[in-house]
Amino acid sequence: MVGANDQSLIGQLSGYLNAHKAIISDTLYGAQVTDFVKSSIPGSEQTATERLKNLMNSGVNLLTYFGHSAATTLAYNLEDPNNYSNFGKYPVFHMMGCNVGDIFIFDQNRVSTINTISEKYLLPKKEAALE
Repeated sequence: MVGANDQSLIGQLSGYLNAHKAIISDTLYGAQVTDFVKSSIPGSEQTATERLKNLMNSGVNLLTYFGHSAATTLAYNLEDPNNYSNFGKYPVFHMMGCNVGDIFIFDQNRVSTINTISEKYLLPKKEAALE
């Protein structure tokens, strides 16, 4: 997954991930890779969201993200983990973005509210993921 708002940055990050794609899809590992790149074309995000949901529900192994992020959001939209039907089939997340793993942000509601991406995917009511 690539998430950014600037087309030149999207191209640069896609190039880096394509180099990773060549390695992991080679014969030593043999992964089947699906690309998700943020787009400004109307309707493309909805189609990509459905493709991602189908992969998550079928048990995708590894989800790699490269792009803009914060502790609570990515520049590429992931659904709420409770919307997936992937019980027992949890992906490993490889997130490369600023502050995406910052679980120590100050939040007065931390005890009663799950806000960070890490918490949302590790502590949902019915599903979870390894991170």
